[in-house]
Amino acid sequence: MVLQRGEAIPDNMGNPIVHGKALGRETGTVQNYGLDKAIYRHDISRQDAQKIPKIIKKQPVETNQFGQKVYVVKDNDGTIRLITSPTPNGTTISSIYRP
Repeated sequence: MVLQRGEAIPDNMGNPIVHGKALGRETGTVQNYGLDKAIYRHDISRQDAQKIPKIIKKQPVETNQFGQKVYVVKDNDGTIRLITSPTPNGTTISSIYRP
């Protein structure tokens, strides 16, 4: 299992940009994924990120039509959804968020 760092650039005010055309112009990727996007766009905390190894050891609740596995964990702060995607070299964590 691979967890990408993901791409992020600062805007004029110093706020991180983790998706969109501005990111695409700088990095070549518009639809970003990885830990940077989870933290800055989906407000995943350090504590949530540290739960990733335990989450992926559980059984996924579903596998969608793209072959992505969806994991759902409930904790004191609500629900965490983690999605993994198959790649030619194994599996990559493509998203983690709180719905």
